[in-house]
Amino acid sequence: MTLKPMSEAEMLTHAGNAIERIDRHGERGAMQVTTEETIALAMIAHLHALAPAQGQLSKSALSTMNPKQETAS
Repeated sequence: MTLKPMSEAEMLTHAGNAIERIDRHGERGAMQVTTEETIALAMIAHLHALAPAQGQLSKSALSTMNPKQETAS
């Protein structure tokens, strides 16, 4: 299975779907979480750890989230 890079909005949607499924169905819902949802949850956790105290994502974090959006400086 080939996964395409996700935008921030896509990550938040996938992660929200996973959380809703787990919240609604408990352990059975956790077993139904998709690969995309798992990756989205992991990336959001990773990016949150990289975010400065001001709550903004660094260029490094943004490029990790969606490498196709890197800009030439």
